[in-house]
Amino acid sequence: SLSGTFNATSVTMYMTEDCSGDGMTGMCMDGVSADEATCSEAGATWMAYSDILGESSVTFNEDGTYTDTDYPDEINTYTCSSATSCSSDGVTFTVNSDGTVTSTAGDAAYCADADDEVDYDSYTTQEDCEANGSAADAADGVWYDASCASIVWTAATGS
Repeated sequence: SLSGTFNATSVTMYMTEDCSGDGMTGMCMDGVSADEATCSEAGATWMAYSDILGESSVTFNEDGTYTDTDYPDEINTYTCSSATSCSSDGVTFTVNSDGTVTSTAGDAAYCADADDEVDYDSYTTQEDCEANGSAADAADGVWYDASCASIVWTAATGS
């Protein structure tokens, strides 16, 4: 069963809702280079997403609840459909054969305002979104691409 404290050890971001395709493990501060080697060759700084996330951990309890360091006062619940597959409010937790846990959470592409505060749900394509937005022909909609985060969690020492 899923229990114990796990530390985030790697983060991979995808430009798909289901974490498929080529993932990115960080970003280059030059805003151009797509991988760590190219970034270093360009003399720029590579920031791994796991470094940006910082010291993050999650604690799973036998009673089906869990807490994480980002929101320590929030108690979340999870359910398991098997010994290796659990889920909680849009997040899937997979227990891997090496004892690590992989969490995945995806977001569909959507249309909103420039501050990402007001959703324009009636526009479902980038073209319609950007041409309209707050009103027909307003041209103030911003298209936010689908994304997915996959985090590998490793059991904390002594947990």
